[in-house]
Amino acid sequence: MTKPHLQSLSIKNFRFFKERTTFNIAPINVITGTNSSGKSSVLKALRLLSESSQKHGLRKLNLSSKTHQLGDFEQVKNKYSDNKYISFSYQISNTENLFWGVTDVFYVHLIFGPQYGALDNRLLELSISDGRQPEGTCFAFEMA
Repeated sequence: MTKPHLQSLSIKNFRFFKERTTFNIAPINVITGTNSSGKSSVLKALRLLSESSQKHGLRKLNLSSKTHQLGDFEQVKNKYSDNKYISFSYQISNTENLFWGVTDVFYVHLIFGPQYGALDNRLLELSISDGRQPEGTCFAFEMA
């Protein structure tokens, strides 16, 4: 079995990114741009998802850790958006036998929303589709 590889990351309503913006991920990436163009937001999103997965199993975003202090949920949302949700999508490849040996590409979409006002957050929706149906959903879960 080969090790899973992150191929792309999409961010919506997180810090700089009001609209859905997708970044292709390669073994080596160079992120360039003018000041306040979202470079650090991309890196913070990757770290946030990684640490949230390890600490909370992605049931919530870990907004405060040893490596970052992002504030509360309201502070990490895009300040120009009326949308109260933050979403991340990512594509994983080389996952043969990782999920039942079905395919080598999976798309994961996560939607997080506020909990207890703006102070905390939780995962509201998780959907997973395979490489044969990038826009279709194989599994969808609404979190109670």
